[in-house]
Amino acid sequence: MLPLLVQTLVGAAIPTLLGYSNGTQNLADVVVVDGLAYAVGNVGLIIYDTKSLGENVVGVHGASGAATGVALSQDIAYVVGGRTLTMLNVSSPGKMSVLGRHTTTNAMLHKVAVSGDVAYIATDRGALMMNVSNPEEPSRIGWATATGPVHDVVVKTDSNTRHLFLAMGASGFAVVDVTDENKPVNVRVVNSTPGPAVGIAIAKRPISGQTLVFIACGTGGLAVYIDSNLNGATMYADANVTSVAVSVDGKAAFVADSRHGVLVIDTDPIPLTSTRSLQVAGRKEAAGTVPQGLDFVEETNNLMVAYDSGSLHNMSITSTTRPSRLVSNKQEGHVEAIHGSGSTLFVGNNGELQIWELQRKNLQLLGSVRGPKSFSGSIQVYNNQFVFASYNSYLDMEGHGLMVFDVSMPSQPRFVSEIPGVCRDGKLVLRESVLYCTSFPASLLYIIDVGTGSPNVTATAYVGKVSDFDVSANSSVYLFQESSEDGSFVLDVLDVSDSTDPVNVTSLVIEGSARSIAVSGSTVFITNWEHVRGMLAVDVSNPSNPVVLGNYTGNNRDLTFYFEDAVACGDNTLCVTLLNGVGVFDVSKPLEPRLVLQLYRDYESNTQGTITHYSVSQNIMYAADSLHNILAYNMEEQDPAVVLIRLNINRDARDVTAVGDAVYVADRNAGLLIYNAADDDLPLTRQYQMPEGAHGVAVSGTTAYVVSTNGGLSTLDLRSTPPRLMGNFRGANKAVAVAVEGTVAYVADGDGVVLVNVQFPSNPTQLGRFNTNGMAVDVHVSGTTVYVADSAGGLRVLDASTPSAVREVGAYQDINAQAVTLVGNEVFLVGDVGLVVLNAANLSSLTVSKVLQIDGPTDVSVEGDLVYVGMADGVTVVNVSSQIPVVEGVLQTPGSPAAVHAAAGNRVLVADIGLWMFGFPATRMEPSADDDSSVAVGVYIAVGVVGGVALIALLGAAWFFCTKKEVVPY
Repeated sequence: MLPLLVQTLVGAAIPTLLGYSNGTQNLADVVVVDGLAYAVGNVGLIIYDTKSLGENVVGVHGASGAATGVALSQDIAYVVGGRTLTMLNVSSPGKMSVLGRHTTTNAMLHKVAVSGDVAYIATDRGALMMNVSNPEEPSRIGWATATGPVHDVVVKTDSNTRHLFLAMGASGFAVVDVTDENKPVNVRVVNSTPGPAVGIAIAKRPISGQTLVFIACGTGGLAVYIDSNLNGATMYADANVTSVAVSVDGKAAFVADSRHGVLVIDTDPIPLTSTRSLQVAGRKEAAGTVPQGLDFVEETNNLMVAYDSGSLHNMSITSTTRPSRLVSNKQEGHVEAIHGSGSTLFVGNNGELQIWELQRKNLQLLGSVRGPKSFSGSIQVYNNQFVFASYNSYLDMEGHGLMVFDVSMPSQPRFVSEIPGVCRDGKLVLRESVLYCTSFPASLLYIIDVGTGSPNVTATAYVGKVSDFDVSANSSVYLFQESSEDGSFVLDVLDVSDSTDPVNVTSLVIEGSARSIAVSGSTVFITNWEHVRGMLAVDVSNPSNPVVLGNYTGNNRDLTFYFEDAVACGDNTLCVTLLNGVGVFDVSKPLEPRLVLQLYRDYESNTQGTITHYSVSQNIMYAADSLHNILAYNMEEQDPAVVLIRLNINRDARDVTAVGDAVYVADRNAGLLIYNAADDDLPLTRQYQMPEGAHGVAVSGTTAYVVSTNGGLSTLDLRSTPPRLMGNFRGANKAVAVAVEGTVAYVADGDGVVLVNVQFPSNPTQLGRFNTNGMAVDVHVSGTTVYVADSAGGLRVLDASTPSAVREVGAYQDINAQAVTLVGNEVFLVGDVGLVVLNAANLSSLTVSKVLQIDGPTDVSVEGDLVYVGMADGVTVVNVSSQIPVVEGVLQTPGSPAAVHAAAGNRVLVADIGLWMFGFPATRMEPSADDDSSVAVGVYIAVGVVGGVALIALLGAAWFFCTKKEVVPY
């Protein structure tokens, strides 16, 4: 983790003390509502006017005794301390009165949260729930399940659900569904936090819908958990920090540090993985006193802090110099759902719906659109007009439901609407115009009419703890419930011929355990994998009287018959996920299934990953594996196990350029990718898949020139969607970089530079070649002068005025050159000695004007006085306005940037693990006059990707860049 240099920060979110109130009581908690601060401590409740803390205490009530927690609802303050909950009427702060009390017999009360008519109290015995609908006579409802003492509690109420978030000290934290207070259900328990969980706060990203859980972990610092990634905390931790409480807004977490005061930790963004630590953006010391509670007021950007000394501080957190966000697309491919419809493939990839078309032996992207949530395992397509996709956030209970996309124009798909709170289990089954899904723990089957494209829930049915289900063509639903302790499960049959009135037909108890269910014709197949390996067949020709036919365990030595997920994939055909791939079975004889196809039979030659999703349509099986490949198999081939198509959706960007708002990326896995930089989400708008991948790209007019090490130079017509291949030149088969000037393309192909006539893009031909002494890895052209980064050969300068007779006119050999660019008469070169700036006024006698020693540079781009140098761990920003270059900052990206491009509109584009874009203004911002900081080096760090969008967190700087564009917090 980078060292904390918080004392040198300029312009970051350093709290500024606006006012304070000294007191004699030890304050323990505070909440702010409508400009009034309600603080509790050892003498009860004090109400302050936040506009004038030092002189305006508007109310004091000591009847509640020593207090440790406070919450406010309407005009009632709920105060806890010792064993007592006290409810105070605070409509007139100067004349507060006790409405009611409740005293426990054997629990010490710590904190309190209120939602509706229920108060949720953190106690040393668990979370106590109190009915406070009548404050004069509060009554105990019961206890929410907890595995240890509860130190802090937060309640989250949505339209249909209510959840508690409990900080449980050494026992970690828990999320409890209290929608029905009489039947609380543990949703998630994380037993191992970096330190004892003593404080908790939550925030929700408005676009992705993700819930962030912030845990104050004592000596463990601050931990942040995101949705279903509960076991992978993103942590801020420091040996000198002991966090005791936390409050959050959309961009920062405010941590009460018992050693040093208040820390402001940048959470704008939160990473999706635990590979990066959060960073301190500001600190407010409080010598000799310890903050105990804090509350952030979003309307005013103020932070109210209660100290054990009795002081209450009002701090301004307003930051007009927050750095701009960085967006990316995409750090890593992650297929969440897949559905084939003929030659069209719909893929849920990292929260993005992508529409692909099978063209000969290639997949081409037709269009994509980002949804509001990530996909959760199932996509269904109705009438080639609408896509229905389930989403599920295991932590955010309101974060599950159904998304609807209009795909009638595949090149311009659009998100239409969503139905929250349904289809939590993720699986969708479409029969004609009716969609079926289930939700646990609600234990409901949803029947949804999608015929109009506007989903309408026509009926629900209580079905218990459903593990899986399928629907037959004759409108019978078959479900099984979780295996019971006696080693059996229940198969239920429902008649849904009337979609408005489902009827339970029968139930059948079956011995053994079950994993998955699929209907093929008049037979239901249930996979078993725990007690009995194989597949169970049940005759349902009479749905009211299902009959178990028997169990099939397999007879092929080459297969390990752990039958997992099953789906009907044709007439009398069943596709089953096996331990080592997918098996396709002919089930015309239910007790004698015949294996007709095993994908990944030759395991190593196909992939080292495992199949995660698959879909069959018109004898084409589309599959996604754990290594981010999309594969297609022709099931009619004699050897269908041979992969027809393998498309790796993991991003490995090697080069980047931009024309206006269009960003062109050469990707080693995906070919040419085109993004729209005018959209804050940086969406992928078009793609041309290239079997050989792509390593370099240049754009001139309506033509893209793309090179790859095995494919030479390809010319693509950008007027088509997707781009159309016009021509190919194979005479540069080691091509890694390309530049275009007029009608000539200059290709660096390792051995040297190849000059290609592209006057007719459909027929590129060679004009000339110049072999260099080293290995040509980059090329820049100005007029007919060619500058070549030649690795060990240094810089070679060529005169190409006669393409058939190129000659060398200059050289600089004191560098192992990796990249080159030209601005005016200055050549910017990077290599093993760092950044070298050469004066090129006289090409035959290049002279060094500036040098900056930096390690491992890979690429260089220049905009004004700023040079952007790709490094092993990000992009170094160098100011070359003076004779001695000065490093002004580092733009950190997750991998090692292969290319950097300073584009119009004050954008910096970085080809790394995907595309990353930084936005900067044209001018630097000076430190404020009253700031005494003197450090002149800043560091920006890209700390995460949210729904394809990454953001920058500021570590510190006296000089740094920012945009004034308003950004919606994620």
